[in-house]
Amino acid sequence: FAAGASVSKTDGLFYAQDESGEGFDLNFHGGIGRVYSRDLRTDLVATSTQVQAGEWHHVALTREAGILSSYIDGTLEGSATQTFTDALDIQRLGGSFGGGTADLEGALDEVRIWDVARSDAQIAANYSETVDPGTAGLMH
Repeated sequence: FAAGASVSKTDGLFYAQDESGEGFDLNFHGGIGRVYSRDLRTDLVATSTQVQAGEWHHVALTREAGILSSYIDGTLEGSATQTFTDALDIQRLGGSFGGGTADLEGALDEVRIWDVARSDAQIAANYSETVDPGTAGLMH
């Protein structure tokens, strides 16, 4: 990433599939974070803040009771009703389903995966904090 440059649509953070084989990824399109459905070929949820390259940002997603929510730097940016409830199997970290052209051109730090949906308050309070690895719900 060059400082001040827009984060492009080819900057994928992860790609996952559900039990039915439907694919989803978290990527950026013009600096806007989005969860994109490979099969539906549409955004399921998108952030409202455009992030700039060369700056660190905290990105979080939750899926709880049919609601998919996205956060940037501890702030809820977007949410949408989604019907999928299957477990997700992360296939790629640092890339999207597109392969080599969708790899993240940047760095990931402190990737956390939880087996419980974090609340708005928990995300806001902890996005810039170190979380104890023994915290309930944090996967190892």
